[in-house]
Amino acid sequence: MEFLKESSFWFSIITAVTAVIALLQTSKQIKVSNKQNLFEKRMDVLIKVTGLLKLYEENREIMLNDDNKDNSVVLMVDFDFQNLTNNSYLEDITICVHKTLEHPYQKQLLTRLEKIRKISTKIMYLFPDKQAKALSEFTYNYQNTLFSIYQYQILSNYIREYSIEFKTDAQEMAKKLNESKQREQLLASYKELEESYKRIIDKNIIENIRKNIKLK
Repeated sequence: MEFLKESSFWFSIITAVTAVIALLQTSKQIKVSNKQNLFEKRMDVLIKVTGLLKLYEENREIMLNDDNKDNSVVLMVDFDFQNLTNNSYLEDITICVHKTLEHPYQKQLLTRLEKIRKISTKIMYLFPDKQAKALSEFTYNYQNTLFSIYQYQILSNYIREYSIEFKTDAQEMAKKLNESKQREQLLASYKELEESYKRIIDKNIIENIRKNIKLK
């Protein structure tokens, strides 16, 4: 009887220890899984944003150094839009600048821009504060620039069409449709995008993020 009591006692101890070990292992697995999930979310966002950075880096001189942006009657911005959407993530909306206000192209564009805005918000929760702010601002400004170009292209189309229809000088029609205000907003979006790009480059944000998110 004494032996049975002792055996039962040790069996209880072993069972309890086994349960604790299993619990610790489960907890460790959950932590590893959460860490892996966070890493994957960060990498997904980082790949998309670095793609935007690369596109802008390749085309910023053309966008910023165009002499006609201050003097021409109507800006030729469709080329900028094509350059800023020239990768696998954005290629399906490149055509939208040539199909303004047409269905389903407009919806396609607005849906993609909304996704980019969501990415800019996600960044604030996925990365350290200082790095996240710069990355989020650039991402938001990128989609804002695309939308500004799209809006300006709509106005540009109207100016051309109405000039032909009413046999009016394009410059006069541009004044009637308040082109200068739209131009000002467009160029302001270019400036904001450039400034947010410089903050990322000057502070070496991407390299710092890559170091911080490595799985250990």
